[in-house]
Amino acid sequence: MLTSPREQLLGYLLGALEADEQATMERELIVNSQLRAELEKLRQHLQPLEWIEREYEPPQGLVARTCQTVMLSSRVRHLGPMEPSGPMGEACEVRWTDVTLSNASVHVESGAIHESVEQHAETSGRLEPLPSESLRHSADAPLQLASREPLGEPLAKGRGWSRLDKIVGVSLCVALLLMLMPSLLQNVAMSRRLQCQTNLKDVGHSLIQFAAAAEDGRFPSIPTTGKRAFVGVVAPTLVSHQMLPRSEALRCPSDDTEFFRVTLEQIELAEGDELEQLRKVALGSMGYNLGVFIDGQYQAPRNQGRARFVLMSEAPRFDGSGNRRPGNHGNGYNMLFEDQHVEFVVGENIPGTHDDPFHNRHGLIEAGIGPNDAVIGPSQTPPYRVVPAIR
Repeated sequence: MLTSPREQLLGYLLGALEADEQATMERELIVNSQLRAELEKLRQHLQPLEWIEREYEPPQGLVARTCQTVMLSSRVRHLGPMEPSGPMGEACEVRWTDVTLSNASVHVESGAIHESVEQHAETSGRLEPLPSESLRHSADAPLQLASREPLGEPLAKGRGWSRLDKIVGVSLCVALLLMLMPSLLQNVAMSRRLQCQTNLKDVGHSLIQFAAAAEDGRFPSIPTTGKRAFVGVVAPTLVSHQMLPRSEALRCPSDDTEFFRVTLEQIELAEGDELEQLRKVALGSMGYNLGVFIDGQYQAPRNQGRARFVLMSEAPRFDGSGNRRPGNHGNGYNMLFEDQHVEFVVGENIPGTHDDPFHNRHGLIEAGIGPNDAVIGPSQTPPYRVVPAIR
């Protein structure tokens, strides 16, 4: 058995650990940033092994073209067919004479090369007969080649790419890429944003199930004290009720942070830095409604199917001064409303209202003041720090 977490990284990456070792490794990765970096480096080293070796078929007509090239580059002093040996399995039939040619036409038909010659003798105006010695070769004699000078003018003269051709070709490719790049990036961003909206709807369906099963028709409540007093506890709560079949729905594709599935048992057993890390990652890429104060009492929102009451969204981001930073998709955030529709909201307030979805009426990232003051908090956010004096 491997003894240290570092030795278990490969087994964890390949899914070869036992259940208890897997759980131990996940807890260690949550609190150990150096170990997470080593895991990512190991994953990158293993990526080349994921490629599947491909086999390529030779192009059609390769044998015929090869024979044509060989025959046109030599003078043949033999009458009869030439059978190429080896696995090619095609014959290149050649019928040439030993006369000096000034004008030749070559035709390729069904893998064989035939040559018709129109030649006039310089003195008599007709073809000279072949010497008798040239006819004494047996039919199975080896093929003899003369000089390597080409036979007349070749049919087609291949020309490689010049330096200028290459420069022009590369320039055109770069220009085309620059023209297409904005639209490609826009399509990728749109696809990720739509997938995030789909994930929000999936989690929203689980929240509706929870409220329908609750006696008071309320969504999951956030404890105000103890280790579970943070908004991200809603995710393991849904899992414990078997109402969140796909935990990956808590993560948006544009979020590069690694996602860990957190359980209520892990939260209860964790202490110190490990507990803080669990609180940060429990809700993935999402934020959840912090609840509301009604008549001085903290409550979870009741499901009323409101079209302008935000139930869940992508987790908001803030700088050191508490100002909102751009989200995963630019300046806007995907938001799930209580009636289960999803919008991409840009701006400080929800369209058609004066409600800031990330601050309550006192400007705090805490539970709302009144039944319609919806506030979304990131995973580690407690429902409130001080009970508001004005409710």
